[in-house]
Amino acid sequence: MKILVAGGTYKNQMTRETGRKQFSMVGGHVVARLLGRYSKHDIYLHTNMSSEAQDLTRNLRQSIRKDHVSTEYIEKVSAPFGILTDGGIHALANTFESARIHRRDGRFFRTFDAFVLTTDLNQRDFKYLRSYAHNNDIPLIIITCGEYRLHMTHPDDRLITLEAGAGLPLYHLHLSEIHESLLTVKIKDTPLITRQVQDKEPVSEGTFRKPATLLGQLIIFATGIALLIFLIMSVFEWFSAPGQNPQADIDWNAAVDHPDCSTVEACTVLGDRYLSALEEYMDISREPYVFFENRPRRTYQDYAVDDGAPELIEEVREVPGGAEPYLGYYDEFETLFPEEYTDQIDIFRLFSDGEGNTLAYVEISEDETVLAMDFRDNAHKAARYRTHVHEFAHLYSLPPEDFTDECAADTAMDCLKEDTLMHDYTVRFWSHYGAGWLENRYKSQAERDAFFANNITDFYVPYQAVNPKEDYAVTFTMFVTRAIPAESGQLQDIKVRSMYEDPEHVKLRADILRNLLELERAGD
Repeated sequence: MKILVAGGTYKNQMTRETGRKQFSMVGGHVVARLLGRYSKHDIYLHTNMSSEAQDLTRNLRQSIRKDHVSTEYIEKVSAPFGILTDGGIHALANTFESARIHRRDGRFFRTFDAFVLTTDLNQRDFKYLRSYAHNNDIPLIIITCGEYRLHMTHPDDRLITLEAGAGLPLYHLHLSEIHESLLTVKIKDTPLITRQVQDKEPVSEGTFRKPATLLGQLIIFATGIALLIFLIMSVFEWFSAPGQNPQADIDWNAAVDHPDCSTVEACTVLGDRYLSALEEYMDISREPYVFFENRPRRTYQDYAVDDGAPELIEEVREVPGGAEPYLGYYDEFETLFPEEYTDQIDIFRLFSDGEGNTLAYVEISEDETVLAMDFRDNAHKAARYRTHVHEFAHLYSLPPEDFTDECAADTAMDCLKEDTLMHDYTVRFWSHYGAGWLENRYKSQAERDAFFANNITDFYVPYQAVNPKEDYAVTFTMFVTRAIPAESGQLQDIKVRSMYEDPEHVKLRADILRNLLELERAGD
């Protein structure tokens, strides 16, 4: 059988002894080496290597073939090899989308009997290969060190989570654990891997390699042009940026004005207690399986909510099946958050752009504030609760009075007043990227993917890297719905920990989690 392994490739520049071991090149591609040695099947590797380091690329390909892995699906791109350091990764060549170029008489990867994907692969290639496997009934094994947050995959997928990865592609440190996990996997009733090293001949380059198609070459070239400026900026920032991210400075004894707890530490414990009790009713972090549709965004109905119960004021089109079930979403929102913030909302809007796109949004101005929710996307309760928290974070962090008069109609970042919550957050956590990366919503997909991939330990999910406003909302949601992360050098965790510096944030977290718990108990 033929097995395709797709993963990243990085130079190992970790200084900690446990991080170096005997591996000079690391990343998800080492899983292919493991399978090449211990599997009876034909193993193929898809990864990106650097055309700028010809000797290293050539030697690495030869070494991989000696481990009985075909290099037919390896691509060379015009970027340096990715780099793994103690503090994080610089994705570089791994940011390039290259999986789609492997078209073989229109069959793509259909000749493979299974895919094994690691999550240090760029997200567009990962999503493409995952969707391809699902659409063509190809068994899929996903191995992750937590580089980015995974949405729940197909129920038949096998997910192997390496908890000690801490968001870095440390697959080389967990090969024994990966091996043990893969021993239980069977493809067409045949074990994927064995315990014994297999006696196989090294793979010959000439046997497999086919020239890339013109289409593939054009894709790589176009992507390279789109990312060239970004990569130059990334290298410059890498050498000019400070060596470590500043840690959060939490005063656990700071006073909190709350009836049930009096310090940051006590209110954190109280919030964690509510979070633990909520587990009896749901996993608040659970992700639903999402089918993505491509529909234009359409408003269906607007409801005035100034005086409590929603009152229909405009119907653009009927909501399929009636709006009544979805009006409860606003009741939930009003129950979860302090009245001083929910009172700011003037209109509750039901809209849709199909499944899997925009879940909700807020429009904030001095004249009117709109809370809009997609009625097709919010049936999954845990995901809907997280959406509520995310949108509340926008209301909390973007009050109209924090913007100059020129921006009374919106919340443009360049109109933020100094010494406001969002201004301070942006200066602290975004200034090192440069002014050109403060708003990425309108950049090309390749630029957005590259920005996220080159700063992958700064963000939990790609959407968080759109701009500081979305970064704050995602960070606040993680702050509310999870326990405090361990102290680390990763900016994504530092941002969450920084929320505990503000007693008002800690108070809000405890109240929101209490309200979530009471909402679930009331419906039990």
